[in-house]
Amino acid sequence: MEPQWEVGELAKLTGLTIRTLRYYEISLFSPSEYTEAGHRLYNQADLLRLQQILSLKELGVSLEEIRSALAGIYYAPSRVISLQIARLKENTIATDYVARTRTRLGDDAAEQNFDVG
Repeated sequence: MEPQWEVGELAKLTGLTIRTLRYYEISLFSPSEYTEAGHRLYNQADLLRLQQILSLKELGVSLEEIRSALAGIYYAPSRVISLQIARLKENTIATDYVARTRTRLGDDAAEQNFDVG
């Protein structure tokens, strides 16, 4: 028999909260089965789908884009890589801006003898 996990077991296995798993159930994935008592049961295929979701999320893909990718609308690896590159560029620009601002503020504080820690 194929292994199955209830929501709490899946949360422990993946490191996600039960709340997060339930949120993902809204539109990204759902349990394959339910017990007679109505408890969710996830199987290996569900776990693989969740892994796809988490991998794309880790790359910075939005939940809407993940939903589209999993629906097969544009799940081309090159598209996902392009999205990741664009996000990395955005993050680099934002990080550079913050670093320049902190440096400028630090220089201004030093001129006025403030400690910016």
